[in-house]
Amino acid sequence: MSPPAEPAASGYAVYILGAQARSIWPLLANRHLGKRPDANGLIDKRPALPGFTLPPTQRPQAVVRVTSASDDIASPALIERLVHLDDEETETTQGKLATGLFQMENTDKTFILCNLPHQYTGGSRYARAGEFYTRWDSTDPAEQAETWYSHTATEITVLHHPGGHPPLNYGLAAARLCDHAFHFNHRTQYPAPIHLGIQMDKNHPEYRRTIDFFDTDTDPGV
Repeated sequence: MSPPAEPAASGYAVYILGAQARSIWPLLANRHLGKRPDANGLIDKRPALPGFTLPPTQRPQAVVRVTSASDDIASPALIERLVHLDDEETETTQGKLATGLFQMENTDKTFILCNLPHQYTGGSRYARAGEFYTRWDSTDPAEQAETWYSHTATEITVLHHPGGHPPLNYGLAAARLCDHAFHFNHRTQYPAPIHLGIQMDKNHPEYRRTIDFFDTDTDPGV
């Protein structure tokens, strides 16, 4: 007897740019974090989040605020890694860079995704200008004129998620989507929409079709 089939996935997640939309929906603003909307999805008579004016069964399953390249997000400056020496003893080691997802202290809904600039991985002489000191401490005129790299960060805040599901699942999903860049082999500032996956399919050398469909009413060559 075969095991029961897994239920099909349902619902959808909405990713909102925090810096541009905080004034539109109340729960996007930091001062309203933790508030709960009423039965109609409102806070102070305003829709709490995108899609919350819809019936409950049609609302987003999760709403995630993503903020990047903003003065509100501090740049990572020091990375400490916890090393477990054995079951009882641990120590911390300091690093210069990180590309991982970190959970903010005292919260289980806000995460920081550290972004390493592509410049840092380059092979030019000044690719890592800024690794040990700032432009103002440099005494090399040629180095001062170069573009200096800087660690940046993306803040991911899970504002709404289903009960019983850890917010970390949705933070990880957003971080994973940032790693699927559309046109290059690096990381995007914001999660790439899933529907962009069709382009990666078309660009694959073993794409299952060799031609695209044409509109016979408009294409004179058909």
